[in-house]
Amino acid sequence: MNCRLVSGIIDSIRKSMMVSLLLTLIAVVSIVSVVSTIYFNKSYSENLNDYLENTVTNSLKFAQIGYSTTLWNIDLRSINKLNEAVLHNQMLVAVNIISDGVFLCGLKKHTVEGKQEYLNLLSPYEIDSADPYTMKVRGDIYYNDEMIGAVEIFYTKELVLNAISQGSRRIIATFIIIALLIIVTVFFSLNKKAIRPILNLAHVSQEIAKSSNYSIRVEKSSKEEIGVLYDGFNNMLDQIQKRELERKKAEKELEYAKNLLNNVVNSMPSILISTDAQGNITHWNNSAIYHTGITYTDAIGKPLWKTAPMFQRYKVDYDTVIKTQMPTEYYRETFDHSESRYYNVTLFPLVADGPQGVVIRMDDVTELEEKDNELRQAQKMESIGMLAGGIAHDFNNVLVGIVGSISILQHKLKSSDFLKNEDMDKFIKVMHNASLRATDMVQQLLTLSKKQELSLTQVDLNETIVNVLKICQNTFEKNIELKTSLPQERALVLADETQIEQVILNLCINAYHAMSIMRNDSEDASGSLYISLDEMKPDNQFYQTHPGAADKIYWKISIRDTGVGMSKEILNKIFDPFFTTKQKDKGTGLGLTVVYNIVQQHNGFIDVSSECNAGTTFDIYLPKPLSMDFAEKIHKDDIVHKGEGLILVVDDEEMVRYLARVILEECGYEVIFAEDGEQAIQLFRKHHKDIKAVLLDMVMPKKVGKETYIEMKAIDKDVKVLLSSGFKKDERVEAVLKLGVNGFIQKPYTISNLSDALHSILS
Repeated sequence: MNCRLVSGIIDSIRKSMMVSLLLTLIAVVSIVSVVSTIYFNKSYSENLNDYLENTVTNSLKFAQIGYSTTLWNIDLRSINKLNEAVLHNQMLVAVNIISDGVFLCGLKKHTVEGKQEYLNLLSPYEIDSADPYTMKVRGDIYYNDEMIGAVEIFYTKELVLNAISQGSRRIIATFIIIALLIIVTVFFSLNKKAIRPILNLAHVSQEIAKSSNYSIRVEKSSKEEIGVLYDGFNNMLDQIQKRELERKKAEKELEYAKNLLNNVVNSMPSILISTDAQGNITHWNNSAIYHTGITYTDAIGKPLWKTAPMFQRYKVDYDTVIKTQMPTEYYRETFDHSESRYYNVTLFPLVADGPQGVVIRMDDVTELEEKDNELRQAQKMESIGMLAGGIAHDFNNVLVGIVGSISILQHKLKSSDFLKNEDMDKFIKVMHNASLRATDMVQQLLTLSKKQELSLTQVDLNETIVNVLKICQNTFEKNIELKTSLPQERALVLADETQIEQVILNLCINAYHAMSIMRNDSEDASGSLYISLDEMKPDNQFYQTHPGAADKIYWKISIRDTGVGMSKEILNKIFDPFFTTKQKDKGTGLGLTVVYNIVQQHNGFIDVSSECNAGTTFDIYLPKPLSMDFAEKIHKDDIVHKGEGLILVVDDEEMVRYLARVILEECGYEVIFAEDGEQAIQLFRKHHKDIKAVLLDMVMPKKVGKETYIEMKAIDKDVKVLLSSGFKKDERVEAVLKLGVNGFIQKPYTISNLSDALHSILS
């Protein structure tokens, strides 16, 4: 190392040590001086203040006694003499004499060229507001126990404060002299016994810092304390050298582990995002870059909510995860930029000596969702196939009422037989009731067969169970007894009504099979199917067997049969896909798998208990919402709204056009027709100024309802359109409604609901 550099370092260290020593001593002296001064000031101040107080008190007493006779005689000359006597004390500055409440005379000190003189006052002496040192005392003057006046004496504390200040300065000066002597003495002693050896250590430390060579050692030249320090320093170097070797080894291993972890995280198909407690992004893996289009550079260190607004929906739950240190999961999530893809999202807390942040994991489950949908749809069609015979039988019963009544009416009309009004009314009621029953059956089939995404709405489980029982009554053999136990109040849940109906129907079909086709030919193919619905408050045992249960009330749906039952070995497999105990042509093994998946998606649970030849019970638990406002259903079957104006009816079915004309004319409207979309556009272009509304069919030749509406909208942006279709209100209908269509009515419609729908869009 350069000798000049070493010399400079040593001089610098020496100067630093001297400055440190000097500052230390100055600090100690300053503290002692301050403490001593404070003590002196306190003690001296108390004595001087006592002296001042006694002086003022004695002067006041003297004045009260001395002025009594002179003031009674109004002897101004004697009063002035007394004033000078009172002010003789250097702490007193002025005096006022008051007689009968009026200023009589006064005197104050006046300094001229260093000499004090007395100045008579022509008006009362007052304290200057800017003078903090001058104070006043007042005493009444009595003569023969009669108050004849008062004296006011003004005094100053300035002399006391000056005396205290001079004492403090003397103390501080004394301590400064002592400190200088101590500094000189200590410096020469420390320079020899401490500073030079320490500078030697500093020199060696500098060598080690420059070269990182921990093999350098210092030579011990004394057995005193400094020699022990040298030994400790050398031992420290031994430990540092050993730890340095271990550190370099650990750094290599840590770097390898870090690279390996980064490779693993960046190679995962899952989106992995980590943030700190404030929501700033700390990691953004390759999958996150691929799915969001946001680069690593644009993400790291930035607020998550601004960088990727798609996560804004989790802001509240993010804060909850930070506070509770419990993960939160979401299933089948979709985002605005990727409506056709589904993700499972989990928020994990990062915990190390307290909450440090959150890790967000997203898994693309689009393929799994599509397979689940296909599985559910396949199972629905299996159920429909099983129910087809029963539905056909029930439809034939419905048609008997319609066809039979029409045949009697035709016969009566051809034979010119007189037909009474009450008989006519009876036949019409039979056909009306039969048609309503047929309509209800069609709606149930549409609901059951519909392929759709999970759509959570407010559902009354009582109504759902009743709807399923109607299908079962129309399908199952009459030797299967159906029993129910339902609560009087509404059983409200947040669910997908179609899927919950599918769950209950699947379990009812399985129960029916267990009591019929799964029995031996020699056994009686009959039994009882019992469905009950009750509220259930989870207890400790329920939480132990269902770890994911929430602290809330559940609705418990129990479906019990008296069928063949199952063994424990079969019970462990019933929810596996394609597992079935039925014959090959009697089932696919998909039903219970679909049931299990649907219940899971609704944050529910399903339990099953069974014994061979004793029946099976399925218990479904669905969480009850804390609060829901359900609008009461208002039946409007008897309400017919009248109107006026021109209505364009667009439908390719002649019978539908005819019935629509009869209904609308009965309601007071005028009607024109179109058989397809092209004809409808021509008529609308010609009469759009007179047309109040359009009743538009969804499916037609040449142009479908969607295309027809778009062209009508281009002609008149304010066109009123009521869409009609035999299909249930599914995604195809929703797509047209999103374009701006005013309303939707499902076929078949009646005079009441068609008039109500038109009234709604025209009012």
